[in-house]
Amino acid sequence: MKPKQRGYFLVAFTFFYSLCFGQVVWTEPAFASQADDIVLYFDASQGNGALTGYAGDVYAHTGVITSASTSPTDWQHVQGNWGV
Repeated sequence: MKPKQRGYFLVAFTFFYSLCFGQVVWTEPAFASQADDIVLYFDASQGNGALTGYAGDVYAHTGVITSASTSPTDWQHVQGNWGV
């Protein structure tokens, strides 16, 4: 992951993490910097449990809502194309 991409991922993930603190998702290190590699953990038995027992790949779509966003769904700095 390029340093700029890591920064965007970190911002998006920090926001996501703050919403889920102590629940389903956590990272290592807990408070990462832009230069850190981040390991994302997900407890599939929590939430709706739909991924419990699933052994395939799981993907995350990341981005941020900024002051330049035109709506709550107008993500900025999205990395990659969804589904690709």
